[in-house]
Amino acid sequence: MKHIIKVISFLSIIFSFLPCYSQERKTNYLNYLSTFEYSKCIIHNDSANKVNYFLNPDSLPQFPGGLEEMEKYIIDNAKFDFNSDIDAVGKIIFEFIVNEKGEVLQIKILRGLFDIYDNELFRVLKKMPSWKPAICDKKKVPVKMKFSFKIELR
Repeated sequence: MKHIIKVISFLSIIFSFLPCYSQERKTNYLNYLSTFEYSKCIIHNDSANKVNYFLNPDSLPQFPGGLEEMEKYIIDNAKFDFNSDIDAVGKIIFEFIVNEKGEVLQIKILRGLFDIYDNELFRVLKKMPSWKPAICDKKKVPVKMKFSFKIELR
């Protein structure tokens, strides 16, 4: 019972410090927000890589056949060394940009496993077929995609 009273008194102290807004102030704030036109598609300027891509497009880029086919494509085309002395268990996290033509550009391995597997995955991603590009306001736009690929070689 003592613990419940302490918690209730602590919460009442916290709530007493929260700012109180009048109804008029809330109405003015909501009217202010409604003056902005909401745009779902936001362009992101990546100045470090000298590229622009969109965030929150109306539809994301699609690999031909979907993500299951992308995974199958990687497995079928990657030549991982099964006879290697390295036990590889983990994920390789990578990203790339699918441009407005559906081409895969600027492939980056964000978190690798071992160089031998990272390089092979990079090689396969470079040869990836064209994607269906993202759509934003009925226009094809570039979008950055991020994936992980799980490897279990023992």
